[in-house]
Amino acid sequence: MDQAVTADPVGATQVRRRIKMYKALLGPDSAVYGDHVELATMDRIGKHWREHGEDFASTIGTGGVVGTKFVWPERGAHFKEVNLTRHKNEVWKKWIALYNEKMLSRGTFLDLYVTGYDTPEGYAIEKDGKMYYAFFAPQQDAAWKGEIELRGLKPGTYHVNDYAQAKDLSVVEAGAGRAPKLVVNFRGHLLLEVGP
Repeated sequence: MDQAVTADPVGATQVRRRIKMYKALLGPDSAVYGDHVELATMDRIGKHWREHGEDFASTIGTGGVVGTKFVWPERGAHFKEVNLTRHKNEVWKKWIALYNEKMLSRGTFLDLYVTGYDTPEGYAIEKDGKMYYAFFAPQQDAAWKGEIELRGLKPGTYHVNDYAQAKDLSVVEAGAGRAPKLVVNFRGHLLLEVGP
């Protein structure tokens, strides 16, 4: 098998946790498909599910391989939620470009945060001499404010960048046995690139 799959996750939380589980089983640099992004947000309608997610961050930030099942041109009401609309085209271009630029799926997943204990939910990927962190609010689209810890950094001075928003955040200092902390405020997710 050259790529594991998160296998029809029901929501973004399952995408993240299944990627972490497969990285633990298959190795920290294994390829894990986050399944189609539309599964990141689902609503139950009678006996069926409405798949309408746009949460690429849950796959990219955990080092997964992104995917989609959009349809184009439109194929009728049955495919309404997965039609490639103008809005979706803009969102998909942004996130697929970020995935292609960072290629965190080829990085090394580091098990530095404990699911269920660390808040916010955190993930770390090492790639090309940089650390990439992903933090997720307890509720998918909710705001979160507080202190995060940037674990796994060697002693030194680092620049912190929110790469999803293309925004410089801070410069931090890591010491021997001491992870730098940063006060942040974000909605849904925060994706950080940390380098010297």
